[in-house]
Amino acid sequence: MANKSSLPLQFQLLYHWDSNAHSHTSVSGQRTCMYPVFQCQLNAVPIYRLIDFHLKGHYISAGQLWRACGLTLMEGLFLFYSNTSSATTTSVDYHIDFNQSHFPFCDVWVTCERASVMAHHFGVETQLAYLLSNELDMVYSSDHPLRNELIHNWKLESIPNSAYSSQALLATSFDHVHVFSDKRKIRTQISHSRLPGMVMKDPLENGLVHWQVDAHEHYIQQGGYVKSHASLQETLPISTIAMPHWKDTCKPKEEPCLCHGSPSTAIHVWDIFQGLLCDLQTLCKEISSGPITLKESRVFPETMTVGSLVFNRLHLGEQGHLQVMYLSMMTEQLQKHIHILAETLQQKKEVSLSGHDSIPKSNDPKDQEDQQSYFISTSSPLSSTVDRQMLLHDRMDFLEQTLHSMRCRLQKKVECILAEQQNLEQKVGTLELLRVKSKNSRQKERFWVLFFILFVSLGLWVHSKSTHE
Repeated sequence: MANKSSLPLQFQLLYHWDSNAHSHTSVSGQRTCMYPVFQCQLNAVPIYRLIDFHLKGHYISAGQLWRACGLTLMEGLFLFYSNTSSATTTSVDYHIDFNQSHFPFCDVWVTCERASVMAHHFGVETQLAYLLSNELDMVYSSDHPLRNELIHNWKLESIPNSAYSSQALLATSFDHVHVFSDKRKIRTQISHSRLPGMVMKDPLENGLVHWQVDAHEHYIQQGGYVKSHASLQETLPISTIAMPHWKDTCKPKEEPCLCHGSPSTAIHVWDIFQGLLCDLQTLCKEISSGPITLKESRVFPETMTVGSLVFNRLHLGEQGHLQVMYLSMMTEQLQKHIHILAETLQQKKEVSLSGHDSIPKSNDPKDQEDQQSYFISTSSPLSSTVDRQMLLHDRMDFLEQTLHSMRCRLQKKVECILAEQQNLEQKVGTLELLRVKSKNSRQKERFWVLFFILFVSLGLWVHSKSTHE
């Protein structure tokens, strides 16, 4: 049930404008279909609910939900779709682009019931109460490109009739809507200029989604060949199963391997991506906490946990589909931290122009990363597809990397403190030597002054005595 802590909603449009248009400030003349959505912000990440009439149902962007809770798309797929023994664990359970060639926002779109289960696992069902409410099941909107209008079977009572328009809908936040009980509809015109509420993913973001989903589905399909090793799967990570032990009768076709050559090539690829990711994380922290040496701050873990799958540095070169999943996941991680770095630089530029001295704490990428990393509730019940031990192992792996990085930074600080201490001791010794020299010189000065006074006094006394005689 919704309460005061539930996040408000906003009406937006998913729209794919032509990237080859001469001007990017106006929507292309040959408009594709717009997809109306309800959107809410969780941890500065927008989560969408598709309410398009032509899709015959509502769908939630699960990939955005996972991202808001600190997970990558690959981690979310393994967390909720890692049942390799089920042959039905395919794209039938979710949609990527609804078979549309120019779908504006590719993601893992799931039903509202499935999204409610995920939100319950993460402990955010209260914050998403409005977005996942059953009261919105009868709400629909549809786009008619030929008539340049949107048709709605609902209305926002907070907008007066005289100002009711598509632009007003896109600019208004709300927590409930009025659904017409009869066949009444409201029509709002769509402007040909791009509005702030129009959202789309670029080819990079859409490509990352397709790449990771395809890699995961390929891995699930490959899992059918290891059914004879079910007992081994229960005790060992999937990445450590000896795949070459297949019999020739059930051996699949040779899968493509991205890291050709010796097994050490895959290890080098592992180290390269881990180093690049660590450098980006270090740059994000350097902006807010001060200068950090990139090379000395790099961390190269031996294992990496993604949902219920454990990637091992030494076993990455054995299976091609593991390499595809690893590369796609690491590419998303790099893209995520590049985005954080760009936002932070833009914020610092705006702050310097406005004359402020510091960036608000709420926009600190380090704080956002820590909040997202520990946002998952460990007390919420998990379904059969979620392994508590894998979640715990994932967080422990992250904690181990953090502790190692902190230990490296503290060791460097201790070395700096020791160097400064030696420098201070040397300066103190120099000052002490100067003090002794100065003391000796002052004593000599006093002796010669006293000797001169006595000599003059003796001379005056002798002169006075000779005068009287």
